[in-house]
Amino acid sequence: MKTRLNITPPDRLMNPVASPEEAAWRSAVQPVDTAVQRVENRWGSLANLQRHGKPETVAKFAAAWWKLNAAIDAQDVAETATRAGVIVRGLAALEAEAGEPDLPAMVTFNQPGNEASHHVIVVGCNSDAQIVSKAFPAAKIYTAEEVALLLSSGLLKPLTAIKEVFPTATVSRAGPPRSKLAEDLNDSIPF
Repeated sequence: MKTRLNITPPDRLMNPVASPEEAAWRSAVQPVDTAVQRVENRWGSLANLQRHGKPETVAKFAAAWWKLNAAIDAQDVAETATRAGVIVRGLAALEAEAGEPDLPAMVTFNQPGNEASHHVIVVGCNSDAQIVSKAFPAAKIYTAEEVALLLSSGLLKPLTAIKEVFPTATVSRAGPPRSKLAEDLNDSIPF
């Protein structure tokens, strides 16, 4: 089952259509695309919402989605409009019985010495990060993909160098390099 239709509305310049019927069925599915975008923003994906619904409702929704796709393939304007309405009502019913979305797998932490700085690393994808940002609006949200990209880009060379030599090491403090000589030069001279 495709999770998003992504059928663009008809217009003369960017998306010309071949007939008034095509314009009509393309327009009829726009509320479905809007409703699916709303679900994806709240739940991360349509599949995640379906996992939280009752099996009977999910089965009815899947059958309705198949019928909508069949109506689109047949370019049947009346049936597409009818099935689009069924899908929009079905999404509302699924959301009503599913309740609130679960938070995805994540790691939360504060910087040592700065309890006001709250960071969250989301183990999942960008849509999971959107869900987490609603739960922690003041937090800085990072996805696992972003952290992996930084590590592979070389921007975190000191950290990767430490982990290459000491794979199980834990970095507990970060700051500018300090040397014993610098501390010795800043001592008071007794004479």
